[in-house]
Amino acid sequence: MHKLKELQNLVSKRRDPVSGTLETKYTFNYKKLGDFHNGVYDFDDHVVPYSKSAFNLNAKIMIILQDWASENFLSGPINEIQKQLGHDPALPTNRNLFHLLNKFLSLEFNEVYATDVFPFVKPGNMGTKIPLADMTLAADQFAIPQIKIISPKLVICLGRQTFNSIRQASGLKPVSLSGSFETNNFLIGKSSIIGVHHVGGMGTSMIGGKLAQEKQWEKIASYFKRL
Repeated sequence: MHKLKELQNLVSKRRDPVSGTLETKYTFNYKKLGDFHNGVYDFDDHVVPYSKSAFNLNAKIMIILQDWASENFLSGPINEIQKQLGHDPALPTNRNLFHLLNKFLSLEFNEVYATDVFPFVKPGNMGTKIPLADMTLAADQFAIPQIKIISPKLVICLGRQTFNSIRQASGLKPVSLSGSFETNNFLIGKSSIIGVHHVGGMGTSMIGGKLAQEKQWEKIASYFKRL
């Protein structure tokens, strides 16, 4: 029960009027989930909506992505599926993630804890880049506290920006994802933090296609068994 209370405290922090603004040292005054559609995506127990369907507070594996949504996306009609689940299972990124989790770790999405580094709403469209300084600040204030609360054995960071924001917030230098994920892994508490290519189209292409990606996740499964 204490884990849920600590997560709810992070939700309150995210909702604070000055959180995610110039006043708290972000480079932009970011909008919040509650600013759209009377807060239909702003859930009391979830730092980001993505956690709604992946909310195992005793999970051994935690998945972290970059961010959840943009202003242009949230300004459109309410997405009833995302309102209910916190994600759209039909999106290619989610379909691929579910496949990799199931095939190599024998896990369903609801058996892990999943979140995003950045809990605010970025301007523009879904392809808008968030400054690494803002990602790092959000990692320090929201992502790392979630890692400490859940305390999984393994944290899988999807994408270079995601991984490096958590590295920098931990006092480490940014790295490339081109080498072995075991080379750049580090600990937060007892949790091993690794960075791998994103499971979306661009990340899959960067690693060399689906076969190369599956080989990487096979190595992740082997690494997890050794923890």
